[in-house]
This record gives sequence, C-alpha cells and structure tokens, in this order.
Amino acid sequence: MITIRHDEQAEIDAATHDGEGWALQGGIPEDVRARLEEKGLIRFWMGRWQLTPVGFSYSRMFEGR
Repeated sequence: MITIRHDEQAEIDAATHDGEGWALQGGIPEDVRARLEEKGLIRFWMGRWQLTPVGFSYSRMFEGR
C-alpha cells in the first residue's frame, strides 16, 4: 500500500477525464507532482500529467474506495 499525503490526495481527486485519461489540473505544485510521479501514481503523457491506473485506484472516483 502506498502512503498518500493530504495534498497528494487532493490533486488525485481533482483529476478530470479528458477523453483519453484522467488529467491533473494545471498549476500542481512541483513538489507534489514529483512525489506522485515517484510513487508511480502519475505519468507525463500526450503533453499533460495524468493518473496511472494505480493512481486512479487511489482516487475517490474509483469504486473500491
């Protein structure tokens, strides 16, 4: 299990589906982005940061949460 900090959870929960994936909102603080990337919860894809499948599983939108 990955430990998620409050600021990281807020960014995960603010992600929106853009037709291709769950994209993070603009303006995410660099330190939060770096922590999420290090944990494998986000990736840079097609010009924006988006949740990985593992990252999505930590979102409030995921059925299992």
